[in-house]
Amino acid sequence: MSRPKISIVVCTRNRGKPLREMMDSLVAMTVPDDLDWELVMIDNGSTDDTPQIIDSYAGQLPLIHVREDQAGLSFARNRGVATATGDYIVWTDDDVRVKPDWLTAYLRAFEEHPEAGYFGGRITPVFEGSSPDWLTQNMDKLGNAFAMRDLGEETRAFTQETGDNPFGANYAVRMADQRRHEYPTYLGVSPKFRRVGEETAVLRAIKDEGSPGYWVPGAEVLHIIPESRQSLDYVSSYQKALGETWVLLNGRGEANFIAERLDPNGVRVGGVHVWIWRHMIAAWAKYRIAKLSGPSTRWLPEFMRYHRYRGAYDYARAAKPFD
Repeated sequence: MSRPKISIVVCTRNRGKPLREMMDSLVAMTVPDDLDWELVMIDNGSTDDTPQIIDSYAGQLPLIHVREDQAGLSFARNRGVATATGDYIVWTDDDVRVKPDWLTAYLRAFEEHPEAGYFGGRITPVFEGSSPDWLTQNMDKLGNAFAMRDLGEETRAFTQETGDNPFGANYAVRMADQRRHEYPTYLGVSPKFRRVGEETAVLRAIKDEGSPGYWVPGAEVLHIIPESRQSLDYVSSYQKALGETWVLLNGRGEANFIAERLDPNGVRVGGVHVWIWRHMIAAWAKYRIAKLSGPSTRWLPEFMRYHRYRGAYDYARAAKPFD
C-alpha cells in the first residue's frame, strides 16, 4: 500500500525574519525517503522581500510558490487548497518553527486513522525577550490569544462535548473533506478586519458530516511570540476580534463557536443588544476596581472580558453589513 501524498500549505504576508526561520525548520525536518510531499507557499500580496525569501529555498524544499493578491487569510487558504495536490493538507503558519518529527508524526496518524477527516498537533509558545509579569502569571487564561494548544501525550479522538478542536497554526485535513469546505472569507485576518475562526468553521463542518478528528501530540510546532505582541494592546485586539466574530456569526444565523447565541428578539439600544451593553459596562467597572489594588490574576480576566464585549459593541454599533 502506497503512502499518502502530503501537501504542507503556508500562507504568508510581509513577514521577513520569522518566515526564514519557519522555512529553515522545514529544511531540517526528518522526512521518510519514500514520502511524496510538497510545500505550497501562498504569498498573500506581500510588498516586502517575501517572494525572494520563498524562492531562495527552491533547491532545498519541494516548493510551489503561488501569489494570491486578494488580501485575507481565508482567500490565501482557499488558494492553497486549489493549488495543493496531496491526499492530505498540513497547515501551519509563517511564525512557527516545526519540530524535526512534525511531518512524520502526521504521516503516522494519517496511516493509522484513515477514517479521520482532520488532525491537530501541539502548539508551544516561545516568548522572545523578557515577558511582563501579568503575562507569565496568567498563561492559563491567555493560551488562546497566543495559540497555545496542548491536549496531552496520548493520541485520541477530538470530542464534540469539550470542543477541543485544533488551532490554525498546526492542523491537517484529509483533502477529500477539505475540498468540500471553503474557508469563509468573512472570517480570518485581513487588512479590512481581524476576525477569528475560519479554520474552526471548516473543521466543525467536517465533524458534523461524521468524520472524526484526532489529536497528534508528536506533531509539534513552536509558536514564536515577539516582544511587540506581549502587550495588553495585543490581548485587547484579540479579544475584540472574538467579540466582533461573535456578533457577525449571530447576524448571519450561523453556528456560533465563540459564545452563546444572542436572542434575535432581544431589546437593543443604538443597534446593540442591551445584554452586551450590560456585560461590557460591568466588566469595565470590575476591571477598574481590581486594577486599583488587586493582582493581575484578578484584573486581567475582567480586562479581557471588557474588550471582548467592546469588540461586539463596536461591530454592532457600526451596523455593518454581514460581509
